[in-house]
Amino acid sequence: MLVNTSLIQKLLQRISPKSIEVLLRYPDMRSQVLSAMKLAPKPMGYEPTLIEIFDNSGLLAGRINDFVYTVQLPPEHCSEFIAWYFDGELVLFAVGSEVVVNRLQLMTVTGLFDVRRS
Repeated sequence: MLVNTSLIQKLLQRISPKSIEVLLRYPDMRSQVLSAMKLAPKPMGYEPTLIEIFDNSGLLAGRINDFVYTVQLPPEHCSEFIAWYFDGELVLFAVGSEVVVNRLQLMTVTGLFDVRRS
């Protein structure tokens, strides 16, 4: 993947050494972060069909239509990063409390995991 050097410089100037370390350790994630930085925020009212939440160990939780699924992790598990995908697109990437990518600025996501009742 060809990446604009100025995009990499922009990213490096605004994130912490801890986030840089994580992105260096996970090159596939780094590539996805750089690609997502070029994309516009999701529009207000966007309702994804598929939501997936990953960390460095893999899939943590998700929702497809009205079906919500999660995995059980050991109590001592510590995520190095959290990555949210909507319909296959990276929309949020965070290392600790630092948000590196946020394409959810226009959305309200609080109810996305609520199960709709008929």
